[in-house]
Amino acid sequence: MKTLPKRLETVHRRARRLIMQGWDVNVLTVFFQDVQALAGACGRYGVLDAGEILYGIEMF
Repeated sequence: MKTLPKRLETVHRRARRLIMQGWDVNVLTVFFQDVQALAGACGRYGVLDAGEILYGIEMF
């Protein structure tokens, strides 16, 4: 639970990189893996609002 804010920041930073520098398949792959793992962690710890947003990104 303590690491969730840092993990969210990492996902946010990767998303900004994809937007600013263009699509890179390697960054996108890691981003997707981070989103999946973080969505699961949010669900486990009851952070449902963030979990729903991450799940939406995952399904996109």
